[in-house]
Amino acid sequence: MGRKTLDSGTANDGSTTTLAGGIQTRSGEDSYRHLAEVYNHLTSLALQGAEVPAVTDILAERLGQAVAVLEASLEPIAVSVPSGVDSLPDGWPANDLRLGHTLAFLASRRRAARLPAVGPTLPAMVVGPIMVAGEIVAYVVTFQSSTSAPSTDFDLLVTEHAATVFAVAMSRDRALADVAGQVREDLIDALLVGRIRTSEDRVRWARHLGYVQDRIYRCLVIAMEGIELAADEPGGSGFSASTLRRSIHETTMRLVSARAPSAIVAARRQEIVVLAERDPQRPATMGARKLAEMLASYFSGRYSGLTLTIGVGGPCADVDEVPESYEQAHRAIRAAKSLGSAGRAVAFEDLGLFRLLLQVPQLGELSAFAREVFGELVQYEEQHRIGLLKTLSSYLRHNGSFQLAGEEMHMHRNTVRYRLRRIEEISGLKLDKYQDRLMAQVALTIIEGLEPGLLSGKT
Repeated sequence: MGRKTLDSGTANDGSTTTLAGGIQTRSGEDSYRHLAEVYNHLTSLALQGAEVPAVTDILAERLGQAVAVLEASLEPIAVSVPSGVDSLPDGWPANDLRLGHTLAFLASRRRAARLPAVGPTLPAMVVGPIMVAGEIVAYVVTFQSSTSAPSTDFDLLVTEHAATVFAVAMSRDRALADVAGQVREDLIDALLVGRIRTSEDRVRWARHLGYVQDRIYRCLVIAMEGIELAADEPGGSGFSASTLRRSIHETTMRLVSARAPSAIVAARRQEIVVLAERDPQRPATMGARKLAEMLASYFSGRYSGLTLTIGVGGPCADVDEVPESYEQAHRAIRAAKSLGSAGRAVAFEDLGLFRLLLQVPQLGELSAFAREVFGELVQYEEQHRIGLLKTLSSYLRHNGSFQLAGEEMHMHRNTVRYRLRRIEEISGLKLDKYQDRLMAQVALTIIEGLEPGLLSGKT
């Protein structure tokens, strides 16, 4: 939807009226007349079908103050700073500790609230909740600049009315996005689960999503766990699970669009699916793996109680291979959770031997196998913590080189040789035999994934 050009609003004498610089110094009927003008102007914006950025610009101009609209994740949706007004503080809103307490307060009060200034860097502001269908979906923030007149109830009233106008705009945008999103979800569902019978039909459906045949794509799956817990967290933002889920989806779309414009993003119940490819026409765009790492880093710790784990499937050169890449992404997520790496980005191709090992239904069987291979060595290492398993891992990783293992372990190669003899004595393994070396390597792989603490002994 194109951004509309809107009337900025003028006073009866033809001059632009600003709330902060004008009406707060007036009194009685004159003040309320100017407040009514601002109300009427904001209402007309809603009737004109104004978009959020346009309303933000005009609100900032009428107030003579900086204005920001924040989504659920506190990412700015729109920011406007009129000329001659203090710019937003560096690092805001991430560095503003006032917001966490304020949002919890607004969740119950559901009215605008004023925050006092904190030192010279964080100015006073008014925060108003934007509500759609009875839920808080975003916030409007108006800033008190160093040149503003003293605060009165006018800034609270105007911020609350502006929140209503923003709610109208967001309701309209959400209705359109919901329709488009449902169509996109139906298309991606049919593509991922193989409901489309012929290859020709799959190509046609994929083209509607923006899929370009003959390019290499990878499927990313973002699995969300604990979203209900995050929504109900005491002192949280007051957003419902559905609103929080939508916010994460919208944030993901914005982040992906900025770094990989040709990627396809769709929400599916408890997950978000991204089909990403490196656009040959735009070498600066992120590939699937870096995109997954960026998203994992961005969302890490952002919502208390919520864990987002990202799986990256293998490359698919044809649309018929997309379901396999999708399944591989899910297997990578299951592996990450099993190996204690939930909340990170994991690529299927990096799983190595775990692609097979994690087919074992009970992970306890894998641990039991590893301990059986090493016999009393595991118990010895648990008691003494001298790094025998770590030494063996280094030795095997360097293809049996005492020299390279010693350099990595910061010890003489003869020390490595001595330690390996001790490992053979305690475990009963014969490391010069192929079968025993193979069993040791598999057992070490299991320990690295399931019991990494056994490899952290002193050296």
